[in-house]
Amino acid sequence: MTFDSRYALAKLEESYRQGQYSIHSNNLGKVKNEKRQELERTECPWLDSYSGPMGSTNGTECPKEWTEGDSFLVSKTGTYVFYDEKRVYPKNVNQTEKTVGRYSSPMVRSKLREVQSTVLSEQFLMGDVDYVSDSLDLRGTQIQILPKLKSVGANLTLDTHSNLKQLPNLKRVDGKVTVIAKNKEEMNDYLQKLGIYNDKNEPQIQIKKGVEFVMKNYI
Repeated sequence: MTFDSRYALAKLEESYRQGQYSIHSNNLGKVKNEKRQELERTECPWLDSYSGPMGSTNGTECPKEWTEGDSFLVSKTGTYVFYDEKRVYPKNVNQTEKTVGRYSSPMVRSKLREVQSTVLSEQFLMGDVDYVSDSLDLRGTQIQILPKLKSVGANLTLDTHSNLKQLPNLKRVDGKVTVIAKNKEEMNDYLQKLGIYNDKNEPQIQIKKGVEFVMKNYI
């Protein structure tokens, strides 16, 4: 058995000092977890972030879909990115879906300015996301369209003066939808444009905790 984390090596040396010649089986789980955390902190932001079509997790290889933007979200904003590959019947085709833990546009824009990357943009970071499992804050966002986004696991925050123009596949928000606008008429027009409201200002998607209006002047 080989041990390639610093924690495991320390445990091995400790066992020798105590006159033992192996690590007890009840300590192996702790060694394994420490090794995984060490890799995730230093080398593999994608670790345990991919589930194959049969439900198996392959955390030792970077999924082929992983991008520089995914590493940015994990390392710079502290969220997680997960790829789930499902087999679609009856055609038996593998379909990959991407989940991001949470997303805050104001914080991400601040981090992007620090990085000064010509490759990364908000649109690049979120353009292929299917699900946001926590909150999605799009205040002042530069994103124009989230073409694949199907659901938000907590609150969705929108700003009528942002660049966002389309949410064509959004079906569900498990928290509330907060809209920052000049007045309610502007809010209603914006929600209609995004497809969240119909022409009678009634929700077209599932919104668990309703819609909240916040006047722009107070932000």
